[in-house]
Amino acid sequence: WKVYRKEAKAFDDGLLDGWGTTLDILLIFAGLFSAVATAFVIESYQSLQPDNAAYAANALYMLVAASNQAT
Repeated sequence: WKVYRKEAKAFDDGLLDGWGTTLDILLIFAGLFSAVATAFVIESYQSLQPDNAAYAANALYMLVAASNQAT
């Protein structure tokens, strides 16, 4: 059993080292992706808001057009 345990430990240690490296890479990628996505959302947030001045101008235009058609 000593030979088996020695071989199994060597195999398991290699497997765990590989998994640890893969996990480190995935966590770094997730962190970088989160940072880029957050920066994009912050920058594009202003363009996602409705333009209140354009909305008010359009509403006034519709009121004037409706009053011109009524007379």
